[in-house]
Amino acid sequence: MAAKKPRTAGPAGRWSPRAAAPSTARATPSTSTPAARAASTRDSPCAREAASATGRPRSRSWPSGSTTTAGRSRMSTPHRLTRGTRASAWDSQPRRIKLPGWPHSASNGIAREDGMESRLRSVGARVVRLHRAATAALFAAAVALPVPATAQTPNWLTVHPGVLVEAPSELPLKSTRIRLRSRPDEAHAYAVEVPADTTGITMVVDVGLMGEFGGFDATDASGDKLEMTGWTFTKRKSVGRTTFPDGKVVVASFDSLEEGVNNIRVRRNQHFVDVHSISVTRAAEPSSTAALVSLSLLPSRTEGKRSSRPEDAYDMAPAFHSDTTHYEVEIPPDRDRLIVRAKTEPWWGRVEVRGTAADGTPLPIESNEATGLAPGTSTLALAVVAEDGSTTSTYTVAVTRDAPTGDATLHGLALWQSTPPRSLMASAGAGSLESGDMELEPAFDPRVGSYALRTPASSLTLRAKAAEGSTVTAAVVADDGARRGGSSFSLNTSHGHFYGVTLGGLAPGSNGMEVTVKADGGNRRTYRLVVERAGSVAAALGDLQVWRGKGPKQALFVSAMSGGLRTGDVVTMPNFDAAVADYAAALSGGEVTLRCRAPAGASIQVAGRNPAGEDLSADATVVDLGTGNFNRTTLRGLAQGANVVTVTVSLGGDRKVYEITVNVDE
Repeated sequence: MAAKKPRTAGPAGRWSPRAAAPSTARATPSTSTPAARAASTRDSPCAREAASATGRPRSRSWPSGSTTTAGRSRMSTPHRLTRGTRASAWDSQPRRIKLPGWPHSASNGIAREDGMESRLRSVGARVVRLHRAATAALFAAAVALPVPATAQTPNWLTVHPGVLVEAPSELPLKSTRIRLRSRPDEAHAYAVEVPADTTGITMVVDVGLMGEFGGFDATDASGDKLEMTGWTFTKRKSVGRTTFPDGKVVVASFDSLEEGVNNIRVRRNQHFVDVHSISVTRAAEPSSTAALVSLSLLPSRTEGKRSSRPEDAYDMAPAFHSDTTHYEVEIPPDRDRLIVRAKTEPWWGRVEVRGTAADGTPLPIESNEATGLAPGTSTLALAVVAEDGSTTSTYTVAVTRDAPTGDATLHGLALWQSTPPRSLMASAGAGSLESGDMELEPAFDPRVGSYALRTPASSLTLRAKAAEGSTVTAAVVADDGARRGGSSFSLNTSHGHFYGVTLGGLAPGSNGMEVTVKADGGNRRTYRLVVERAGSVAAALGDLQVWRGKGPKQALFVSAMSGGLRTGDVVTMPNFDAAVADYAAALSGGEVTLRCRAPAGASIQVAGRNPAGEDLSADATVVDLGTGNFNRTTLRGLAQGANVVTVTVSLGGDRKVYEITVNVDE
């Protein structure tokens, strides 16, 4: 073992190592008697200098110990600490000790003699034990506090009827969620009931990101263990292109439930008492009783309402009561559908909904949603059916809808594949829309509801004018009926209602669009457009960004690994679109950098000419990965005026040229 280097006072009172004398002895000699060790400590250079500088005692005593460490001084007598010459530190700075363990070298002006490390480790261990004991005591006091019944239902636990034979493909489960009822006899205890034909249940426990899970203890009515199958899933959350874990979910199925009370205990944590007890009562025979305990009528989701909110429900007259079997409700003139929500007791009773329209024809009803409610009074009939198939009661609801009124026609419609020449506010101030750069087939007529147009662009700007007080919405409609809107802006003026939106994501081929006008009196009309997007998609840029000078500091390889480009600091007009070939940009200086992305395997060539027709010098870097072909080209020698830059993309015999006119002002 190498000898430790002794220390001496250096500049400003700090300890600094000095060359050790040619000896194998330890820096602090071990003595044979306690008195000799004490004298050695009192006469040390550190102690003498500290006493002369501060006037304070030269040493401090620690309690005696009995630990013996090989090669170190015994701890049977008081162990002393000596301090350095930093007099101000003695008065103003508290002594800091790192636990457990302390580095071998002195720290913060404190010099440590032999055997101190083992002593500090012992102190650190005691501190850790006291901290754990205090934490356990605090937690025991916390779990002993009473918990209100309203706060006992765990958000992280749901119960569903039936048994899963394989891992679920998606969460949350789409099956019925059984209501948990708090039991007053025990904290964190709940009760659920299942019908006679249900022999198993499935639990979903959302543990969370930092939570723990201790497992299940499940027994049937006879006290035997229930059969269990379980899976663990990791939830993930995406922020931009980064995906990280966002919690853990445990799914467990319990089979072979017996008639009577089966008990399942969920251990939330393995170390502390935090157990949720759930009693599952299975009925002995099919039930012949069922009662309606709640009924509400809500707007359909397709009408822009969040129908899951109870406060959105229509007002019924009279208010619901299980013994009242007839109700009346009025819906706005612009609504022609509603959702029926009904709950029974027990929960496995079912409600069958039938309806008759105002003209006497049957109403279409699917998944408890009634559609086609024409103006007038339609009737809904709700039959409550028990588990054994018997009908226990029938409820009726008279739904009245007034006839819609108002002007729901478009007074103007224009579309652009580039930026419109003036703002929507300017058009509203002028009272009319300017003509777009895309031609409608046929030409726009408020009485015509269907149009077609062609464009090479993947996005377009739509502007419409309607009657004052009305509202306009527009969206791209996919083949499966999914609707995708865009960034929109509207103004309601005395000249009428003006609406503008930019709709993107147009795929090559045919795209459907719908423009819906809803009048203030509830009348509604929908105009349909078929947008045919033409142009090559094989040899096309996926992205193009323009930068001043040499561009961003981020290496091109980093962009290629992430699969995307950072936004440039030079704005192109219009914004980049793979189907648009001509752009303009303005900057100052004689250097510009282009970063381009094309499909993997494609080639990208960037060239340029200044206003005099001279070629610009180019310095190109290419990275071709599975995420695409990435090209960075810096062009030098730009002159004042219009400089023309071309980007040529080639892939599989297909070729496309993009042209950027770079205007340099000085």
